[in-house]
Amino acid sequence: ICLGMTRCGKYIRVVPRPVMLGFVNGLAIKVIRAQIPHFQHPHGVWLRGAALKWHSILVAASALIIEYFPKIAKGSIMPSPLIALGLAAILVEKMNLPVPKLVDIVGPEAFEGGVGTLMQALFPFAGTDESGVPKFLPPYGSILTLERLIRAFPTALEAAVVGLLQSLLTLQIVDERTNTKGKNTKESIAQGLGNLLSGSMGGMGGSALLGQSLVNVQAGGTGRLSSIAVAVFVLAGVTFFAPILGRIPVAALVGLMLTVAQHTFSWEMLDSMVKGQVPWADIIIMVSVTMTTSFVNMAAAVALGVLASALRFAWQASCNISARSTGKGTHLQNRCIHVQGPLFFGSALTFQKLSAPSEKDREIATRLQTRFLQLAKRKEKQGNQENNNPPPPKFLTGRETVIDFLNSQVWDHAAIMAIESVCKRYHDLGVKLHLRHLSADCREKILECSDVGEWSTEFDVDASSDPSYCVGVDPTNKS
Repeated sequence: ICLGMTRCGKYIRVVPRPVMLGFVNGLAIKVIRAQIPHFQHPHGVWLRGAALKWHSILVAASALIIEYFPKIAKGSIMPSPLIALGLAAILVEKMNLPVPKLVDIVGPEAFEGGVGTLMQALFPFAGTDESGVPKFLPPYGSILTLERLIRAFPTALEAAVVGLLQSLLTLQIVDERTNTKGKNTKESIAQGLGNLLSGSMGGMGGSALLGQSLVNVQAGGTGRLSSIAVAVFVLAGVTFFAPILGRIPVAALVGLMLTVAQHTFSWEMLDSMVKGQVPWADIIIMVSVTMTTSFVNMAAAVALGVLASALRFAWQASCNISARSTGKGTHLQNRCIHVQGPLFFGSALTFQKLSAPSEKDREIATRLQTRFLQLAKRKEKQGNQENNNPPPPKFLTGRETVIDFLNSQVWDHAAIMAIESVCKRYHDLGVKLHLRHLSADCREKILECSDVGEWSTEFDVDASSDPSYCVGVDPTNKS
């Protein structure tokens, strides 16, 4: 809820496309890996003989029905997964096939059904107290102790972040598939309220699941009514149709999940990678996120992908800065350096090299400073000078340099310090420096963080052409 109210959901847009594709591909692989244990019954014992044969046939048949029925029977109102599950259950019952069913995996008590099962699901702590008064809520007094809250907080925070991250990524992918626009803030607050209510009743928390969401979308459920229908049918299934659900063969569900994995995987990106149309950096990020999602966890995968993409962007942006000098002939006193590209921590060192004083500046400064020291020594011999190493006067060389930031923008404090360093180098050489086309906020920060105001540096202010932006706020906002 707090993440939603502070609008942290908007930062999901910093997740680049290679990370999202790696996430969905890793999730597809994770779904496939999760189906392997369902070829065991009981747990740890692999199916053999007729059981393995019919189990495999039902898996393949269910997957084919789910995949191709909508293409054959166009306009049918019956969802293909429901048809596949129903036909598989009927076939197993009629032919008495030796394949495991849901009731064999979970146990018969989970499929008893009835109002009692519904009450147990909604109120797991329901009962009576010592005086015989019925109670439905958990014993908060004995559960919500300070010690337990402190112990549970790190795990709860991690679960909340992971759940919200998965929901927002699912929302983005579903928006892309359905050409719609979801609201991250609403999704975050609604998920927090739902989990808070569920936890207060003794239930488990949850989040959006990409696999189930894609199944819903493929079945035509793209509106709000579809999610309500899912909840209603689950409620009805647990209450009234539990014995029927228990007879569904596990193989049909495995076929369903394999179809989900097939539709989840980004085959178009794989084809582009094979054709060499994807940069190697994107491929490395995508494969890393895919493997981390499959074998570690989704939160670590997304964090790794965003970090790698951020480092890649910083490197590319640092390579985009350049400077073009005009009027730097040996006989010209004025030089103008036109800086192009963003100026931030990644490009600060390059900027200092590109904007460094010229060899002519150094040569003239050295020659004049030598003459000045010689003159000082003569005066010292005459008793008119007491300081052995007097500082050279300002603007000693009479040369001037202009650094124009019209096609650049200062992003962070590291860039401010880089500008200060350049100003100091020109001041030490006695070269007057002009800084043009800096925003008012940038000029203020330079004066606050350094002694530029006392050096041979001037800010050329032009209200009609100077940009308007704040350092460290939004590098894309130039209005």
